[in-house]
Amino acid sequence: MATDYNDGPVPIEQLREHSHYDPATGILRSRTNRRNVHAGDVVGCSDRQGYVITSLFKRPLKAHRIAWALSYGTWPSGLIDHINGDKSDNRLENLRCVSNAENKQNLERPANNTSGYMGVCFHKKSGRWAANIKVMGKSHYLGLHDTPCAAHAAYQTAKAQLHPFSHAGAR
Repeated sequence: MATDYNDGPVPIEQLREHSHYDPATGILRSRTNRRNVHAGDVVGCSDRQGYVITSLFKRPLKAHRIAWALSYGTWPSGLIDHINGDKSDNRLENLRCVSNAENKQNLERPANNTSGYMGVCFHKKSGRWAANIKVMGKSHYLGLHDTPCAAHAAYQTAKAQLHPFSHAGAR
């Protein structure tokens, strides 16, 4: 089931009633006593991907989306990106609302990557290393290179120009 990013799972008023967010630290606290949570307690834990999650009214919620909603008074219209790449850093200055295409600029190196570098693969026919980058779903060829390191340098140069939403120190 696809997520409707325009409507949140909980009305903002109820969110404000039960949660307090500190934009300077990114910490989310409970305003009310619930089952195992007392007013003032820090809420949330890390999921497998490294995002801080919590629940409210038996609905799992990501802390960065709650932070956005509490800060701006509306649920985000798109995805929330962590600017520094740290998925647990929910300070307001580290969050930005982005489209799916913009968010994909921060993909990590796939597990099946054999070159060790993002955007680099071995070109069997030539025996050299090819560099490619995707922009808005379209692949752009960056040439053949003698070493994977040289191909990665070409990728990094293109990434700096073509991916304005990539995290600092792009992979």
